[in-house]
Amino acid sequence: MLAEILNLKNQIFRGSLITVCLEEPISYYHNRTRPFVEKIEMLQRQKPGDIVFYKIDADGEAIKFMVNLDKPVKPRFINSPEAILNCKKPAYFIAKDEDFAALPEDVSQHITLLAGGKISGDDCVVFTLIYDDSIVTVQTGKSIICGVDVF
Repeated sequence: MLAEILNLKNQIFRGSLITVCLEEPISYYHNRTRPFVEKIEMLQRQKPGDIVFYKIDADGEAIKFMVNLDKPVKPRFINSPEAILNCKKPAYFIAKDEDFAALPEDVSQHITLLAGGKISGDDCVVFTLIYDDSIVTVQTGKSIICGVDVF
């Protein structure tokens, strides 16, 4: 009986240790991602659109982004620049900085950068296709959507 109690106590202690060791890093990355997610949620409140991850895997940064959303959404995942131009609905594309910078000119001339931020430790951006009725570039060079400054 004493051996069973000691074993149970040992299992409880190990479980608590794992919780303490894992919770802090998860919370840290959650807090680093949240401001970027809030920017995108603000954009969606002003002008609803799909969430589309460009060259971001469904099992990495996408999960970190999704757990920070206030409500569940069903994102799309694309990997080619041509797929960006083929999106017919209003959409918010999320990409790592380096993937955004590598977009070919024939694609980049049709998009507007809306905001930057972090997903975990990765620098990312959100951009959209230029829709004549929703995106306005002001003289300061900042992009605004539906009258809300996002930079």
